[in-house]
Amino acid sequence: MSEALYAATSPKYRTWTRAVRADADRDGVATTVGGRYRYFMDRSFENIRTNPGFYAGQVIRSYWQFLNCFSVDMRRDTTLFRYSGWTQLVEAQTVFAWVVIILLIAVAIGTWMRSGALAAGIFLTLSMIMFLVWRLTPLHWVIAIQVGKVPYYFLWRPDWGIGILVFGIASSLLAGHWRSVAVLGWSLAITGLGDALFNNAIFYRAVLLSDWLFAYFYFAAFLFVPAILTRIIVRALDQAPVVFPFERGSNVWAESPFISRFEKRINAGLKLAAVVLLILMVVSSVRLIIANFDELHRAEAPTKIRFSRDQMLGVVTRLRALSPQLRAAFADPDLQPIKFVDPPLERVTGLENMHFDVSTVGRTQVVITAQWLSPLAVFFPAGTEFRLRDPLLVKRDFDCSIFSNSAGGGTIVFPGKIPSQLYGRAVVLVGWIEGEHPGGPNYGTVMQCVAVIPLEGKNRLDYKHAVIAEPKTRGILGPSR
Repeated sequence: MSEALYAATSPKYRTWTRAVRADADRDGVATTVGGRYRYFMDRSFENIRTNPGFYAGQVIRSYWQFLNCFSVDMRRDTTLFRYSGWTQLVEAQTVFAWVVIILLIAVAIGTWMRSGALAAGIFLTLSMIMFLVWRLTPLHWVIAIQVGKVPYYFLWRPDWGIGILVFGIASSLLAGHWRSVAVLGWSLAITGLGDALFNNAIFYRAVLLSDWLFAYFYFAAFLFVPAILTRIIVRALDQAPVVFPFERGSNVWAESPFISRFEKRINAGLKLAAVVLLILMVVSSVRLIIANFDELHRAEAPTKIRFSRDQMLGVVTRLRALSPQLRAAFADPDLQPIKFVDPPLERVTGLENMHFDVSTVGRTQVVITAQWLSPLAVFFPAGTEFRLRDPLLVKRDFDCSIFSNSAGGGTIVFPGKIPSQLYGRAVVLVGWIEGEHPGGPNYGTVMQCVAVIPLEGKNRLDYKHAVIAEPKTRGILGPSR
């Protein structure tokens, strides 16, 4: 957290990035936890004393963004959620939308059983209008104002999120749920404060799972506000008072055996869904704990192995001898000088920061990196896609395995299938940088990996069990790239 605070207080970084560690390395700070913690905390307080206005503005702006972050358009903003493609924040919005629709329809059915079709129709219409306005309203509006014959255009961001929160809190209080509002509202306020102090959207909005707080107040707004308006409209029409199924004293089981059986089945279905969801959450948590525990007990040697130039030239020469395709892909070291480059450790901000070429044949700039092969490598057979998750996961006419670079920033694409027995093992990856991620500079770079060579012992390469792919001259970054 000291790194996050240091980045948040620094006009250079503004938010956490691995690059902050380079400052500690440059100043000769020991790599111990205590030494790094004291260094970054001291530098953080120094930044605040030097430029308090900047940090205050950071906190206010981040808190405002936090209160408005519960929408699909905000979740697609990669400047706020740089890793949204891997945190399911966008997909969560779709799940929430369907849950809200189903629950509102269930409430409308219960209202129809108790108070008739008129009250149910009014409630469902109002709730759906409110929900669709929130869901479909664009994040930014373009406003045109004409002065004389000259039009002026302004980009306005309405920030509906705070309005929905206010409606949800106020309507929940009117419905008598003041204890729940007090506890959950306090939790939301404290979470937002932590988000603002460290300016770390992913940690406080994804890792700590604060979305359920927003979900409660948003659903309360879509439920209680239309219910209040329905009562006002029905009273104005001189109709009988409305009874909603979520209110006390609304039990009509004794009046209708059909309603009794129907609601019992609904309740049983909801309980079953809750049990299934709980089981899935427990299983996922256990898997995550096992994966993290395994990572903590791994040696860090592979990422620290540094091959000499002669060793790397030997790797290229050996691969050119093993594969005719790689013989054409890599330049001949005896005829052309080969430059070995490291993948960028952080997000690139433009082509000017990408110090490598993007030629397609006879490559003279090669990446050779030792690391643990991610156990989360995802295999995509030819013709499959998952673009909603990540713009890199597009349909291709060849098989590929995609995973994150554990030794640096960015993503790696292997045009083939990696045997499962290599997952989690120390390997050497050989390839080149294709270019910037199609999702934008915040996603880093994309490396085409054409060889996965297992490491045996300290730094012996096991070419016998190496996996070599046929290099692709196009299609790694997308269908037309």
